[in-house]
Amino acid sequence: MTTYCLGAPAASATPSPRPSRSPAPPQRSTSTRSASPPPHILGQIIEMGFSVQQARVALAATDTGVDVQSALDMLLSNTAAAPEQEREG
Repeated sequence: MTTYCLGAPAASATPSPRPSRSPAPPQRSTSTRSASPPPHILGQIIEMGFSVQQARVALAATDTGVDVQSALDMLLSNTAAAPEQEREG
């Protein structure tokens, strides 16, 4: 019994060579990032009740400038510390 692969006998079907992969492009350094994060990134933080200014400052403090989770962690930890400072003062 002969098996067929797309109309040709399986014995004569040969796998096509894989194209070679080019090396990954170099990572951009943080010094080349844009001055302002994309609107959809800012929007994620603003929708949680923070101001545009707070969102920009928090994102600028992250390694990539667009790390929403790190920015929120910073904002929430600073917000939690603020009432404690007010009570002490």
